Parts: sequence; structure tokens; C-alpha cells
Amino acid sequence: MEREEAKKLLEQRRNDLERVLATAREQLGVPAGDEELATYDQHPADLATDTVEREQFLSEIEMAQDSLKQVEEAFKRLEEGKYGYCDICGKPIPDERLRAIPETPFDVEHSAELAT
Repeated sequence: MEREEAKKLLEQRRNDLERVLATAREQLGVPAGDEELATYDQHPADLATDTVEREQFLSEIEMAQDSLKQVEEAFKRLEEGKYGYCDICGKPIPDERLRAIPETPFDVEHSAELAT
């Protein structure tokens, strides 16, 4: 994959993740620490629903932050000339995979091994 295409894909991925992060933070609404005031006069079932939704948004934030870290690491690999090569075996990662997951440091084989 050409360097400029990789850079463009990574920039797009970063922008997408930043939007997800901003939306999740916005949906989270009440700043941490203010939960007691926000929940003062609510029915317990409403509180349970709010808790589940809050956990979902916190999970989205955590996943987006982790993915952003991976994107920044991919930018480093790009600068070092290591982008597009599996961190484990050193073989080239197919362009199709990089287009689907531009921040990936692993080929399909090693990604599957790490997932198990």
C-alpha cells in the first residue's frame, strides 16, 4: 500500500473515532461525580436503565480511546517504514486488510491467534 493512501486511511479512521468519542461523551451527559444529584427523584427502574446506558457509553469511550491509541501507533509505524508488516512474523499485511482495519499491526493469521 502506498504511504499516502495509508496516511489518508489512518486520518479518516482517527476522525471517525474522535466523532464516536465525542458523541459517547455527549450522550453520557452528567459529569462523573454528579450522579447523586441527577438521580435524586427517580424511580429505581429508571436508575437501572440509566446505569446500563451509562455503562454502554463508558464502554464506547474506552474502546474508542484504545482504537485511537492503535491509530497513533500505526502512524508511528508509517513514519518508521514498518507500516503494513505484521509485528509478529514481519510478512506484509494484505492491502485489503489494511483498508478494512488501517491500524492493524497483525496479519489475519496472527490476529486470530491473539484473539484466542
